[in-house]
Amino acid sequence: MDLYVFLVVALLLAPPVIMDDYGRPVSLSSEPQRIISIAPGVTEMVFAIGAGKRLVGVDTESDFPPEARGIQKVGSYVSPSLERIIALDPDLLLVSDLTSPQVVSAVEDKGIKVFVVAPESIKGIAQSMRKLGSILGAEESAEAAADEFERRVSAVEMRTKDQRARPGVYMEYYPYWTFGPGSFGDDLIELAGGTNIGKKLRSPYAEVSNEFVVSENPDAIVVTRGRHSSTTIDSVRNRSGWNSTNAVENNSIYYIDDDIVSRPGPRMVDALEELYEILN
Repeated sequence: MDLYVFLVVALLLAPPVIMDDYGRPVSLSSEPQRIISIAPGVTEMVFAIGAGKRLVGVDTESDFPPEARGIQKVGSYVSPSLERIIALDPDLLLVSDLTSPQVVSAVEDKGIKVFVVAPESIKGIAQSMRKLGSILGAEESAEAAADEFERRVSAVEMRTKDQRARPGVYMEYYPYWTFGPGSFGDDLIELAGGTNIGKKLRSPYAEVSNEFVVSENPDAIVVTRGRHSSTTIDSVRNRSGWNSTNAVENNSIYYIDDDIVSRPGPRMVDALEELYEILN
């Protein structure tokens, strides 16, 4: 066998290299069968592309779909237990950008492959699902899930792209905390046909004052409801000065599920469709 043929054969036999969402090359010698996910949105992606049965461990927040609740927990997605991860003998650890670099390094030092899933926009979620399909050997089902996600996003976008009247929206995911520029919440509001009043803020996730919200005078207020938010419609009405805003005067205050807004995963398109209905 001459050198050229040898190199061609070697390349064909070499495991494929997939770039994760941090631009890191990751390759696996075989299709992973024991996967740990330490990000709720990523866990939902794994199930969406048909690979949920391969999950042997998840973080404590991964509770959807219901099957995820019965999977072994390895701690929080920020600082999981290294001992529990190692004990489960995974082929691959899936993390988001919320997992500390120290955890990633410690896991890789144990010889365990780590793949980062960190989409930067709603449309990026579809691409992340495709990358997961490539690294997990589930390309066909991942493509189908991504295509359906994109179809639903495009359907909303088509309805709002030429919309002239765009209501000002304040969305709150924790008392007095809202979505600024570059956040998923900002992306949701704009795609749904609104104008995010938080776009003027300096941070993607920022705390606001009564004065800021009153001065921006939103037409609609949307507050998340779930384990991480105690905000109620009545509490919003009773905040200092808020009764002068268009949203409160017109009773345009709404709830939306915290999980579908805060988790960059397949259900974020549910949040988009629901927000579109609220604003229209």
